[in-house]
Amino acid sequence: MLAQFRTVELNDHYVYVCTRLRAEHSPELGISGLPRPAREAVYDIAYYLQTFAGMASLGVAGERELLALLHTRVPQVWNALRPYVEKERETGPVGPQLLALLEAFAARPEALRERAVHNLLERARSGRTTRLAR
Repeated sequence: MLAQFRTVELNDHYVYVCTRLRAEHSPELGISGLPRPAREAVYDIAYYLQTFAGMASLGVAGERELLALLHTRVPQVWNALRPYVEKERETGPVGPQLLALLEAFAARPEALRERAVHNLLERARSGRTTRLAR
């Protein structure tokens, strides 16, 4: 997953969703009403980040560590997608659980994300390899 994080395509989809999606397409379209290239960008970045949220929820990876790595991207993507997801939840076949893990992960307090980033940077500077402080 970290290799995918470095791909140009994923990063282009992230930038598109956060900067151009709303300017080019109304949220009233939901996700399924978007043209294919926009839909691909939405699904690619949203489900990629939701996978991290699922890993944290299941205890497969530490939530604080993931928040440190993804601290700005998750809330930015969720804020950009929220109106599309809300419309899709009303009209689409998936219903209210569509991207619910991403929504919950994005709702983590900013202070928690900032503390996780600070701890990660301090750990890197000191050369420590232990887990982030809880």
